[in-house]
Amino acid sequence: MTPWKIFHTLAVAVFCVFVAGCGGGGAGTSGTNPSPPPAPSFTLSLSPASVTLARGGTSQAVQVSVAGQNGFEGSVSVTVGTLPSGVTASPNSLSVTSGAPETFMLSASSANQVAQESITVQGVSGTLSENATLKLTISSTAVVDPFHAVGGSLVHGFYDESRQLLFATNPGLNELDVFSGVDFSLKARVPLPQPWGIDQMPDGNTLVIGTQAQEIITVNEDTLSVTQHPYSATESTFVLFFPMVVAMGNGKVLVIGHEEGIDCNNIFECGEYLYEWDSNSNTFAQLEPNGQTQGGSWETDSLARSADHKWAVFAADQFYLYSSDTDSLTGVPLSTVNPPLNEFGVRGYAVNAVAK
Repeated sequence: MTPWKIFHTLAVAVFCVFVAGCGGGGAGTSGTNPSPPPAPSFTLSLSPASVTLARGGTSQAVQVSVAGQNGFEGSVSVTVGTLPSGVTASPNSLSVTSGAPETFMLSASSANQVAQESITVQGVSGTLSENATLKLTISSTAVVDPFHAVGGSLVHGFYDESRQLLFATNPGLNELDVFSGVDFSLKARVPLPQPWGIDQMPDGNTLVIGTQAQEIITVNEDTLSVTQHPYSATESTFVLFFPMVVAMGNGKVLVIGHEEGIDCNNIFECGEYLYEWDSNSNTFAQLEPNGQTQGGSWETDSLARSADHKWAVFAADQFYLYSSDTDSLTGVPLSTVNPPLNEFGVRGYAVNAVAK
């Protein structure tokens, strides 16, 4: 081979190598194919992601949202996983689209146990599936406390069934306290001087209240307006106060008169006198002791009345029955009601609507 042919052959070979190395040649190009676009998908989210349910309490809302990715535009079927016994989801399944949240409600029955659970909420669209976790806490319902600290000292009370109100005397705070018989809440505090005993007049609207002062008081149950009825007793050399009262059907109120500073079997529930207040004339009169009973041995104890306001009873030197029809007292020996010897006194009793 001549030198010229050798040179020509080498030149062609070098040129082909150069072209091949630069990626040229022919109509096509060599190299890798581009990656395919990502497949459509979605994410699932809950708001709130943690819920506390009170046993037997109100339902709680949970919002479910779907966010489409890579062009996802389909609907997602969302279902709530296994719930603890007594817990319900309403509805149990939802159809959710991207940008349009849906809500389900969770509630727990009063029989549920206190617990903490993780609940799976699943979203499915065709072959796609996503989960979200809901943290669920079941708590006990707070027990309503029917007891309320009022202060002072509650002594006696009258419960008005028609109004469902309890009226209680509170000498510690110099007030009449009014309580709801429904929820035991304190409805009102009515200022009164040293209230003690309490009863309702036969009109069903007026309270009469004995006090540790020289007066008795009436209170309108609807308006809680207060009327004072002072009385300065002249029959005793001691100052009298009037702690206990019972309202009778004839408009009279039997009142214990207690001598200040004089001790007796019960310093606030008894006294050395028995008075009668006439609510019609607003006058006081001493019933006992009278000329036929000895003042030194007299002590009015345990004054009470019948439900129909017709009869009252109390113990003194005898056991007495008061009739509102005749405005009179009848007595029998204490040993008759507390045989054989009335050794410890008459401790307690009840009065029927009809005396026999």
